[in-house]
Amino acid sequence: MRSRVPGVVVAALIAFAAAPRPAAACFCDKDSLATEAKGRPAVAPVVLGRLPTIPGSHDEQQVTRIEKLIERGVASGLDLDHLAEAYHGLDRTGQAIDLMNRKLAKFGPEAATHVRLATLHALAGNLSSARAHIDQALTLAPVDAAARIRIEAIVIAYHARLVQDPELARREDLLNLRRLTVDKPIPPRPAHRGPAEELAVMIRQGWGDNAHVWFALGRSLAHDGDNRLALRAFHRAASLGHPLASDELCETAKRFADYASGFFCPRVVNTLEREWRSARGVGRKSLRRR
Repeated sequence: MRSRVPGVVVAALIAFAAAPRPAAACFCDKDSLATEAKGRPAVAPVVLGRLPTIPGSHDEQQVTRIEKLIERGVASGLDLDHLAEAYHGLDRTGQAIDLMNRKLAKFGPEAATHVRLATLHALAGNLSSARAHIDQALTLAPVDAAARIRIEAIVIAYHARLVQDPELARREDLLNLRRLTVDKPIPPRPAHRGPAEELAVMIRQGWGDNAHVWFALGRSLAHDGDNRLALRAFHRAASLGHPLASDELCETAKRFADYASGFFCPRVVNTLEREWRSARGVGRKSLRRR
């Protein structure tokens, strides 16, 4: 005799199968986080705050050493790059810009020099000059470096729009990615990843205090299925004042089973803040630095 399953049970099973599933058991599960981090080796150290420390005293020593090389007329282009980094690290961005202009005059146009000038001008608020230099960099860059420069061009253009429309950040991120919500299934991992690596390089090279770059990094990682890393990028964006980052952080946290068991958003935020402070307390580099 054929057994029959009650209709109410069938309905419950269908509802369970259709419901969005959490990404994994716990957002802070070390093994799962390590798996995500291993798949994004250029991104994970940035998102987790695990960059090497460069103290201000090192920048001062660099300035003293390389300025002496300049006086002797033996400074290389790489020396000038290092000096510009040191100037910027000491909040002497105007001197860094002047130095890079002198490098252009001495060594000729190079994509890397124009990118550095674009970053420095953007961080100083000179967005028209930043755009001019990033456009120059795009004309000079080899193919393998063009992706990173195109992303910085997008970032600079977005900030120019943001000056004209301060509410822009509430409507779209700088990559114009859609918001992912927990009421929809987690999207399949895409065949081609988004620009998270390029954004991470930008954070390492001067944009570390920029909430919009961090927020775009979070959305890019979420779209790639790296939800644990995305959660931490949204936390940094929220800490830096992005108007949507706290909500996006909470929405991402809902994908994890421990959230449903009572590990609600304030506890998630506190956990991430402790994690970040712990990582930075072991002697980590200021992400503001280039």
